[in-house]
Amino acid sequence: MTRSAERSSAEAWDDAASGWHRSSTLIRAWLRDATQRLLDAAHLAPGAKVLDVAAGAGEQTRDIVQRVGDRGEVWVTDLSPHILALARDSLRSVNGARLHFQVADAQTYYAEAVLNYPNPFETSTQFLFRLSNRASIRLEIY
Repeated sequence: MTRSAERSSAEAWDDAASGWHRSSTLIRAWLRDATQRLLDAAHLAPGAKVLDVAAGAGEQTRDIVQRVGDRGEVWVTDLSPHILALARDSLRSVNGARLHFQVADAQTYYAEAVLNYPNPFETSTQFLFRLSNRASIRLEIY
């Protein structure tokens, strides 16, 4: 994404942030089943560390926080500074994981290294990407 396109997307989401936030109860209900299936598939456990990319106003982040508990950590990112600020405000009342907020574009995460390679003899393929010395992403493909 070019720098001007990235800025345009951020501005568009900033403009939509208040309306999105006002609709969070509806959005949360609409995505509840899909969110629970996704979190079940991720096998989130107490103490897990999670990167929530394009978190929006934090509707699904609430479920992540509940799953990882007070020993967990969640990095909450979004392209829009305004919608991320709304997420920060709405998540203050949620007990559980330590939360970290960062404005970031979901399309510009760069992996420094792939730490393990797929095993063609398994039914699933796993990749582990190291983003920094403190963060990694595990991707499973079935």
